[in-house]
Amino acid sequence: MFNIFASMIRRYSSLFDQLAVSAGNFLTVAICAHSLPLAEQGKFVYIFSTYMGLLLINVSGLFQGAAVRSPGRENLYESSLISLQWASAILLSIMTGVGWYLFSPEFGWVMTLTQLLLVISFFLFQQLADFKRRAAYIFSVDIDAVISSFSLYGIRVIALLILRPENLNSVLLILVLSSVIPVIQMALSLVKIDLSLRVRCQLISEHLHFSRFFVFGSLLSWFWTQVPVFMLGLMQGKESAAILVSIRGISNVANILMEQLETKVVADWARMYHSKGAESLNQAIKKLNLISFIFWLAVMAVILLFGEQIIALVLGNLYAPYSLVLIISWIAYGAFYISRVYGIQHRTLGDNRIESVGGVFGLAVALIASWLIIPLFNVAGAAGVYILIAISMLLSQVLFPKKLVNHL
Repeated sequence: MFNIFASMIRRYSSLFDQLAVSAGNFLTVAICAHSLPLAEQGKFVYIFSTYMGLLLINVSGLFQGAAVRSPGRENLYESSLISLQWASAILLSIMTGVGWYLFSPEFGWVMTLTQLLLVISFFLFQQLADFKRRAAYIFSVDIDAVISSFSLYGIRVIALLILRPENLNSVLLILVLSSVIPVIQMALSLVKIDLSLRVRCQLISEHLHFSRFFVFGSLLSWFWTQVPVFMLGLMQGKESAAILVSIRGISNVANILMEQLETKVVADWARMYHSKGAESLNQAIKKLNLISFIFWLAVMAVILLFGEQIIALVLGNLYAPYSLVLIISWIAYGAFYISRVYGIQHRTLGDNRIESVGGVFGLAVALIASWLIIPLFNVAGAAGVYILIAISMLLSQVLFPKKLVNHL
């Protein structure tokens, strides 16, 4: 019986890994929604949303290019990416933490020095922990990612359930301490690197050059992802931002499947394209889209029938009147899926610029739509902005003249 279970884990390791991550993030936000006052939840979702932006940069700057370029030289690439991850994680964590310290009063919150240290530590530790699991898909075996994710998020969720933190400081401390083990492993990996600094720098330079459009696109993604949240906070207060992010977190449980695109699927598609050609890749994409559409419709039916009850169960009665936000968020999620698959398909075919084009249009729509819609419809309006962002990204990727893309 144990052997059967172990075999199933190995076969579907990427799915189990993403289950641990998405469920862990979802439960983190949900538990905090129950235990934190709405104002403290607002502060927390600001920080958590910022971390998700850093995650986008990590995925694009490190792994999107590595999945395509590393086959055949995994050892060299892994050593270089570990060095790059440490450097980027430290720099980005300090920059974003200090940014929040300086500008938090604009969002109705005066960050203390203790909170600044906790925020920087959370950003740093979480980026390093995420590298540990994602690198397993390229340089190691998938089961390593499963072990890393279940240990981190298992400890985190259990600690939150037992301790029931009542303020931001307590939440951040739990998040930091639950990430210690993978961070120690990352530190040991850095110390063990025997590759010369010159070779590492050369490989990092080549990698960043190839990934520059991915990084540019991720920065745009960070901005358009956060614009509705932060503009809602500026216009309606951090409590409204807490409601939006907490409810969107329910729809984001589907990241269990969506993130397969950036871990397992993109690597499989790249190998399929190089070994079997474009036609085989197209057939795989059509099959995935059909399965995804059926899943999306089934979930939408459940949300329409039981949305208010789901929100009350997951987040508490305080959030239950906002079931419309959940419906809108799920529609937006479907639109994002279509846009993302289209971008990944072209990335696999060698076009590393088309997603950046979509990001430019997505950011423009995010700014304009948030400014126009949020004052009229509050939280539901901010949720609706994400639908417009996804549609604009897809249309720009499909319709933008290719000859102009090639000049980017």
